[in-house]
Order: sequence, then structure tokens, then C-alpha cells
Amino acid sequence: MGKGVVKTGKTMNLNKLKAVAKKEFIHIYRDFRSLYLAIIIPVILVVLFGYVLKMDVNDIPMVVWDQQKSPASRELIDQFKGSKYFRILHYASNYSDLQTLIDNGTCIVGLVIPPNYSKILKKNKPVPVQVLMEGSDPNKTNIVTGYIQSIIQKYSLNLTLKQVTSLGIKRELLPVDNRMRIWFNAELESKNYIIPGLISIVMILVGTMLTALVIAREWERGTMETLLSIPVSSVEIIFGKIIPYFIIGIFDLFVVMVMSKILFNIEIKGSYFLLIFSASLYLYVALILGMFISIFTKATLPANQLALITTFLPSFLLSGFVFPIENLPVILQYVTLIIPARYFIHILTALFLKGTDITYVWNDLVILAVFGFILTILCIKKSHGKIK
Repeated sequence: MGKGVVKTGKTMNLNKLKAVAKKEFIHIYRDFRSLYLAIIIPVILVVLFGYVLKMDVNDIPMVVWDQQKSPASRELIDQFKGSKYFRILHYASNYSDLQTLIDNGTCIVGLVIPPNYSKILKKNKPVPVQVLMEGSDPNKTNIVTGYIQSIIQKYSLNLTLKQVTSLGIKRELLPVDNRMRIWFNAELESKNYIIPGLISIVMILVGTMLTALVIAREWERGTMETLLSIPVSSVEIIFGKIIPYFIIGIFDLFVVMVMSKILFNIEIKGSYFLLIFSASLYLYVALILGMFISIFTKATLPANQLALITTFLPSFLLSGFVFPIENLPVILQYVTLIIPARYFIHILTALFLKGTDITYVWNDLVILAVFGFILTILCIKKSHGKIK
């Protein structure tokens, strides 16, 4: 009976919109699970990802078997001691001890210095120094290999220059003077990239998961019939229900930013206004996507599962947050073009690390706006068949 009363037009009445939003606010206040999902989960994610998800490779445990124990061999060992990347845990007395420490995972790197190390050096010949590595993690192994090669090459260059000087040959300057300067993340700490990117993961997860339940929950609890008996359009229902979660999402944004500053000393270098504007646009995309899922499924369990599969996992794996997009297979690189988090993470990186203005991110904002527009049209059209 009430179904005939419902209007499915696209116009909105502000009073009706506020009434639907007020109803949803009351439901959120009474439903502890919604408040838990909206507030507690972002806090947990920031703490977990901030402290656990690190791509920095420092303090690498190392074992050394110095078969000569001479001033020359100790000088080589000191090169690793003086580096922040390595920590010498053990000095092995034989090859078997060194192998055991690497096999059981106590040490990652083993350095073997031959017994005739200084003797060969005095003859100005290359010395075969063996480096053993535990290579079960290819990414970590590649990084550690780079560290080792850099230390040994620098040490070898210094030895060569000393030998040239000792022979009475005039020491010439090197043909290329490498003066490296790192922009935007001079400390080379992964947290400076991970924490801003985490904002996109939190917002897409919380926004979509919350609105993915609103319509489905009404159907499951039998309250949709009551809602349909009042003279409101489907558009007013959709946007009235989105408003409370939009406010919660913006609140979560400030929570994450405050935690980033307090826990990790990360602060935005760009415009706060541009951050809020872009975050609002991205949040709307997440909310309207969740609303579309809710209308499509009409049940909370499949809505939850579909929201997780279509938002959190793609945003985490295919947005460039963890894995560089250019390293993905070509097919997946094309798939990333429809992942909203890809564009928002680019915006966050520009604002937090580079401090750029809108001229650098306007194309990402346009793409997010297109996503929001398309999802809004699909949501409204789908609602005419489901919310009636």
C-alpha cells in the first residue's frame, strides 16, 4: 500500500532530506556496531599499519668469520659496523658456525674474510671476500645486496686511492663528483609514504562498509516498508542516509591526521583546504559506491562481502599503496585505472610529501569527480527498481 506513495523522482526536498538524515543519525547513535566501525577501526588501522607495515630494511643481523684478525680485516668489518643498516651479532670461529646462524635465521648476512686478506692487499690485487645471504625474501635480499655493494665499493675506492698515494702518484680528482640530494622524503622512511596513503584505505573502507549496510539493513529488519510509506523520493533516501556517514568520514580524516602527527610526526606540507576538498570528493565516491552495493544486494552479509572485495582489497593491493603500479602485470595496470584509491593516494603523496598545489593534482580530482557522477547515476537508476 505504501509503495504507491513513494516518489522516485530526482528532485530533493531539503526538509525531507534532513528528516531522513536525522533518522540515520539516531540509528547510528543507538547502534554501537556502527560507531565501532566508524571510529575504532580507523584508530586500529593507523596503529597497525603505522608500526607493522614498514618497508625500511635497517639493523640487519650479521655474522662475521674473520680468518685473519688483522688491522686490515678489522677495517673492513668497521665499514659494516659504522653503517646503520647492519648489526654484527656474532663472530664465527669456523664456517660451520656461520652456516648454522644463517640457517636458523639468527643472522641474515654472513661475511667471510680469507686468512691471507692483508697479504693480497699489499700486492695490490683483488681480494676474494665472500658474502653469504639468506634469500628467502627476494625484495629484502635485493635491498640488502644494494647496501653491501655500496659499502664494499666505497671501501674499495678508498683503498685504491690510498694505494695510489703511497706509490707517490699525484692523486687526481675523480672525473664525476656525485652529489646526491633526495627530495620530498630525505630520511627515506617508508612511514612518510605509508601513513598518508593509509588515509585513503581508512576512508574507502569505513565509507563503503558503512553505507553498504544502510539499505540492506532496512530490508532485513523490516523497516523499509515503514520508510517507503512516507512521502520521500528514492533520491532523498539515498542522500539523506549518506549525510551522517559523510560527517563521520570527515571526522575520521581528522582522527587519522592527529594520530599521524602525534605518533609518527607526519604533517601535511600542502594546503589543508585542498586536502579537505579532495578527501570530501573521495569520501563521497566511497559512500555512493557503498550505497549502490546496499541497494543492489538488499542483504547485509553479501553487502559486507561485496564491499570488502570491491574496495578494501583493490585499494590495498592495486592502488600503488604497497606495490608500485609499474611493477604489476600489464592487465592489472589497466585495472588500476578504475580504482579510486589510486588517484587519491597520488593526491595525498603530493600534499603530504611535496606540498604541491591544485595544478599538480587537478586531473586526479577530475577523475574522482567522474567516478562520483557515474556512481550517483547508477545508484539513482538502481534505486528506482529496488527502493519502491
